[in-house]
Amino acid sequence: MSNNSGLAVGNTENVVSSTEVDLPRKKKDSRQEQVQHFKRALLQARSVILEELSPAGSTLTYNLADVEADILDRSASDLERTLCLLLRERGRNKLKEIDDALERIQDGTFGFCEDCGDKIPLGRLEVMPFAITCIDCKSLREKRDKLLSRKEEDSFSYD
Repeated sequence: MSNNSGLAVGNTENVVSSTEVDLPRKKKDSRQEQVQHFKRALLQARSVILEELSPAGSTLTYNLADVEADILDRSASDLERTLCLLLRERGRNKLKEIDDALERIQDGTFGFCEDCGDKIPLGRLEVMPFAITCIDCKSLREKRDKLLSRKEEDSFSYD
């Protein structure tokens, strides 16, 4: 799916999906082979994101003719520009996650949960090769964040 901004919406998740990359599924695959597989997938995803973020991959421009357009045209144009900026920000964030995962490959910590130290299941890495936590620890983080968010909301509510 894409929009008029030239950026593909949701494209970066599909880049590293199991449908596009042969994933190591045999138990006899060594850890090193699995890590190399994920490194290739991460590099491929990185390449796609960099292409989308490049000036050639985006039509984010400001046209002086927009200044004279009527209010509805300008509103639509502003909305499109805002969407494009949000997608670019999302791409930059995904690029950071990929670069961090590539660093973890280099230092030998890739595939291990940052919270508990256990191996992240292969299935989770297939879906999200830049994952930093196992599913259980991710769930605990989300519950903690939700609880903290509620506490902040309560402290700002005015009775």
